[in-house]
Amino acid sequence: MELYISRHGTKISKVKESFCVKNDEQEYILSSEKIESIILESECSVTAGVIRLAFEKDIPIVITDIYGHILGQFHRTNGTKNGRLKREQYKFFSSDAGMEIAKEWVIEKILNQRIHLEKLLKRRKKSIENLSSFNNYIKKIQEIKENNDENRNKIMGFEGFSSRIYFKTISELMDKKWRFEKREHQGAKEPYNIVLNYMFGMLYRKIETLILQEGFDTTVGILHTEGNNRLPLLYDFIEKYRILALEGVFDLFNNKVIKEEYFEGDSNKGLTIDGKRIISSYFNNVFRNGREYNGKKYTIDDIIKFELKKLKNMILEVRI
Repeated sequence: MELYISRHGTKISKVKESFCVKNDEQEYILSSEKIESIILESECSVTAGVIRLAFEKDIPIVITDIYGHILGQFHRTNGTKNGRLKREQYKFFSSDAGMEIAKEWVIEKILNQRIHLEKLLKRRKKSIENLSSFNNYIKKIQEIKENNDENRNKIMGFEGFSSRIYFKTISELMDKKWRFEKREHQGAKEPYNIVLNYMFGMLYRKIETLILQEGFDTTVGILHTEGNNRLPLLYDFIEKYRILALEGVFDLFNNKVIKEEYFEGDSNKGLTIDGKRIISSYFNNVFRNGREYNGKKYTIDDIIKFELKKLKNMILEVRI
């Protein structure tokens, strides 16, 4: 489980092989064997003993903003163990073979969006004819071959077009009071976007940790290249998993789990602690319950690990 700190003034210390968490209202002890990660959102204090114990148990300590986006994290260094992987990663990602991998990730994202909309529209007995655009964008992406700036921009453009159709349709399918005009990222004010941004923050956090544990350099990507994003590889690799958040947020609103009191202020500037708890609990259940992969059911964590190992093997086996 995650040890999630969102209350200001919380103190975390080490007691033998456990973490002691204390705030104005309560104090409790958590075994380090049960903690997968420590998330620090609020102003709090953490002792050196906690950091050492986390390193010993391979537990990442992640610092986020109020939206769940990663600002930084502590994790045990693996020295030069993954030097070869990183050298080959740089070469592979700039090759045409690297471009083919990135295309697969984007195409899977677009397919997931189309399948989600088809399911929702059929359930409401609405036409799915307008979804043919998704197939056109996929075909255009498949036709792109060379790895260069122009083609990278084309792929991201087609991905953007499909996303606009997706979000427009999702808004139309929601209850009127939750509909939104457009997709908002940082500084979102509409409830749907606030919840989606928070859930994406949790997804980024989980996937970044797994990427780092596997030894990749997150600052080098394929479509998202150095200089235009802080973590290009994360933004590339996460594409095929965004559907976890997209489906989750729609279900939370559609099943009337989200309530107006989960948003702070009249202008909906953010989520309350209760709202974050509800969303975090739902999202963690999605990861634990998992999905089918190669004919068997696995947790989402395990599926992502399998995919990262497959990518690593591909990079190390291919000679550019």
